[in-house]
Amino acid sequence: MLMPKSQQPLPDDAPDADVESVVRNLVLRRLTQRAYTRYQLEEYLQRKGADVDVVAKVLDRFEEVRLVDDREFAAEFIRARRSIKGTGPAVLRLELKKRGISDDVIAAELDLRVGDDVDVARDIAQRKLASLSRFDSDTQSRRLVSFLVRRGYSPNLAYGVVRELIPAYRSES
Repeated sequence: MLMPKSQQPLPDDAPDADVESVVRNLVLRRLTQRAYTRYQLEEYLQRKGADVDVVAKVLDRFEEVRLVDDREFAAEFIRARRSIKGTGPAVLRLELKKRGISDDVIAAELDLRVGDDVDVARDIAQRKLASLSRFDSDTQSRRLVSFLVRRGYSPNLAYGVVRELIPAYRSES
């Protein structure tokens, strides 16, 4: 049975230059879809059966020409998740770690990119509060704190934001 070209393993009997070309093409094809970390590309190429030395050589070259850049990936990931979902630092750290980004890069990018957590948390909590209008203030508080903590904000910050929002929301209603 024929496998789709994207699922076929690498040829075992190919010369080194040819294997390197195949690995390079696999990486290029992958990068046309979206950005990937070095770790994600290594995992992908290992599943394809590529030689570790060839993978390292190809990915080193891709890093050299900045087609693979974990720092840039982390910066864009943080920016997108913060602006679209309002994701907090704890969840961002965990998601970047799963993608193979080093702790040093994560810490540096979070320090640079994460502005005032209180403002972002307040903004997403205000949007969520509108959907909780049918509940009493205790239930609203509990649900909002839980919502913020799941998004990656510290419990202290979540409680502070909610204590500020609930009375203001009640006085407006």
